[in-house]
Amino acid sequence: PLNTPRNIMKYLFFGALSCLINSHVGYLSLGISKVISWNDYFSNVTTWFLGDASGIFLFTSFILSWIFYPILQWNWKRIGIACLMIALTSIILYFSVYQNFPVFYTLLPLLIWATFEFGTAGGTSLLVYIMVTTLVAASRGVGFMATYPLNTELILFALLTGILTSLVLLLASTLYEREKADKLLKDYSASLENTVEKRTHDLNSQLEQMQKMQNHLLTQERRSYIGEVST
Repeated sequence: PLNTPRNIMKYLFFGALSCLINSHVGYLSLGISKVISWNDYFSNVTTWFLGDASGIFLFTSFILSWIFYPILQWNWKRIGIACLMIALTSIILYFSVYQNFPVFYTLLPLLIWATFEFGTAGGTSLLVYIMVTTLVAASRGVGFMATYPLNTELILFALLTGILTSLVLLLASTLYEREKADKLLKDYSASLENTVEKRTHDLNSQLEQMQKMQNHLLTQERRSYIGEVST
């Protein structure tokens, strides 16, 4: 389901739409039941919507990627690359979240690298690690998000999650389509080579038959000519 940019845009759109409907229906139900007041309707619905949308974009993408596009081919080289990615991500997260150095943006090349190397599953896995670490730090009052009010922090988290998830999924789908096109091109080239070889073999067979017929006719003409001369 996440193999084309069109499917990904549908997934993101309908995921956000379902969260929007769910937040309104849920708050209306609680309001009618007088469990909560109607005073901060917009603020509470926005918070509800952003929380649901962040969870769907982040964890649903992670689960779907491992169900449909798991990382199957493991070797020592890929294990080493994965460990290096995790180590670099941990170092950057430590300095950006816990030491407040403005280096969070340097995680973007690592996400792109993980998506190129391990596909959708690798990109979403690294993204989950980054966002969960950032969220846990913010909940403890640590990191660049902890300096904002709670609603602003949630808005920033949801926007960051949506942007990075869209980037990873769209990049992975583009790579998937390129691999699919390369495979089709290779299959077509192999089929074309087989067709050319078969036709070349047929032409050579026809040429050999024509050569044999020509030799046979020449032999018969020579024999008839010798017979005429002898008589």
